[in-house]
Amino acid sequence: MNGKNRQFRMLKITAYTLQKLCGLYARDTNGRGHYRIHFENGPHVETILLSGVPPNYLDDIYNKKRQIGYAMGATENKPVRITYGNRVVCIEVPKPKHLKRPVTLYSLKKRNLLDYNPENPLLFPLGLSSHSKPIRLDFNDDSAPHVLNAGTNGSGKTNAQKLLTYMMLRIPPNEAQVILIDAKGGKDWRHFTGPLPGLMHPLITSYDDMQRLFAWLQLELLRRKDSYIDTPKIFVCIDEVKNVIDNVKNATDALVNLSSEGRGLGIRLVIATQHPTNDVLSHPYIKANAGIRLCGLVGDSKASHTILGLPKAGAESLTGKGDFLVRDLHNNLNRVAVAHIKDDDILALPRKGEVNRLPLDEMDIDTVNASGSVVKYFEPSEVSYALFYAKSVSDLRRNASIEVNEKTGKPKEINKHRASKIWAYANEIKNAVHVIDQRINRKPSISFLDPDLREVGTGRDG
Repeated sequence: MNGKNRQFRMLKITAYTLQKLCGLYARDTNGRGHYRIHFENGPHVETILLSGVPPNYLDDIYNKKRQIGYAMGATENKPVRITYGNRVVCIEVPKPKHLKRPVTLYSLKKRNLLDYNPENPLLFPLGLSSHSKPIRLDFNDDSAPHVLNAGTNGSGKTNAQKLLTYMMLRIPPNEAQVILIDAKGGKDWRHFTGPLPGLMHPLITSYDDMQRLFAWLQLELLRRKDSYIDTPKIFVCIDEVKNVIDNVKNATDALVNLSSEGRGLGIRLVIATQHPTNDVLSHPYIKANAGIRLCGLVGDSKASHTILGLPKAGAESLTGKGDFLVRDLHNNLNRVAVAHIKDDDILALPRKGEVNRLPLDEMDIDTVNASGSVVKYFEPSEVSYALFYAKSVSDLRRNASIEVNEKTGKPKEINKHRASKIWAYANEIKNAVHVIDQRINRKPSISFLDPDLREVGTGRDG
């Protein structure tokens, strides 16, 4: 059966089924009837659009979804999906396997969707919609910085995650850099190795390294905040966030902090999970700051609602293997055939120079406290400077809650609030002393590089 004959047959079956089951009549040439009917041929589904359907018929259509689907060739494993918006009922029927059109990286290349655009480098193609239109994700917009990507085994969730990572690594590292976390062992991500210019660190699979990474990211947030910078964008791609939350101390607090503060500082989270439940995505900040939602096949309508934030979205009716619903920051919902990426595509990414590494070994594993704030360790010389010009040790401890570990000689943990307080206190003293030193034309009273002064407890410079 050719395309035109199949289209005519599908329209005829739809009109007849709705007439018999719901009492709805398609409009004839004289304009009599309830709705106009239109057909769209997508890569994985055939879409029948019914415009002008009276709202009082909607419940009847939803309630008879299964019967409508069977009449149109759907099955229990590949059900129809019915949605409504702007007075248009959309009936999506999965195609038989022999009629599906594969969507690959080559498909996007043929449409010039992979061409680098220096004016908008963070606009990444994802795949083709059910109307065969290209779907792109815009990461230039700070109002939609983070991504939630969910789906069951076989939904294509990891493929979608790898495709986005591939797009990020194709652009110059001064525009975007990537950190990869795989809490499932690393097998699916083994080809993202070698000296990729945009990869900031080799693939992270160890829970201890994940905690050290969160510590580094918190410090990077502070650095960017103090320096008023938000480039290059850093994309933190996490495959199976549930394992991270279950096994990494204070991971939820760190993710919440990154999702709320990272949006304006150029740090983006791309979180994937096959457990899209409120237990995993428990904190409202994580979902609230995820302006882009990708949802593959899920087990039920509750999981669909949790990840997409829209009732009756219908992700439980998807067919898997790259069949996704994508919600953008404007709450537009599209059904997308996500492009399949092959191992050879990943291996073809340009590699040069040496493998990049973050200083994770230098991160103290306890430098992220329970609230997700950074615990700042001061150098002995910095503390000695503040102590030397303080009224007394007890005064400093009382005002800034500073205590020194007698064994290590380093101050004990200081949370972000107290750290900023002691920094302000020390800087105020430093500036005042600098002015005095200039007025009396002498060398600075104390050097920040003098470690012997950390034992000085009281007194002031003469």
